[in-house]
Amino acid sequence: MEKIYAAITAFALSVSAHACGSNPTDSLSGFWVDFRSASLKGNVQDISRYYSFPLVIKGPYHDDKPTRLSKTTFAKEYNSIFRSGIEGNEKSTFLKDLEEKPMGYWQNKIKKAIMPTPGVCFARIDDYVLAWESRSGWKVKEIYYNADYDILMNYLKNPSR
Repeated sequence: MEKIYAAITAFALSVSAHACGSNPTDSLSGFWVDFRSASLKGNVQDISRYYSFPLVIKGPYHDDKPTRLSKTTFAKEYNSIFRSGIEGNEKSTFLKDLEEKPMGYWQNKIKKAIMPTPGVCFARIDDYVLAWESRSGWKVKEIYYNADYDILMNYLKNPSR
């Protein structure tokens, strides 16, 4: 029985490794360093290449209806959602986390982040869900907006400009 379990596990890991690329932890670590650096600089044209569109934004609760941001909406609303915060009086939670948490924190998260499944490779790092795309590598596919999700939804319906 143990031999069968070991064979199944080895097969699952080989299929998963292929779905994740040849060295998923190293590639995810490299992605995260570049992503974090671009995010801290705040240039929307640079940062948008790390995302897959439409970007899915989910709330903290299971029954929160997710929303999708097109690349155009992402570029238009990036500063409000990801930099200054939608109320404009402080930094967004995303920016605060990237600034305040040291790289060691992120490296520890990366070691545990990869969730390989047959044919698809995902990673979850705090509020970011990433997927491995064979043509372009890691991309942020979803984010969890845990702070004031209802306010965000209202903001996206009626941007205050």
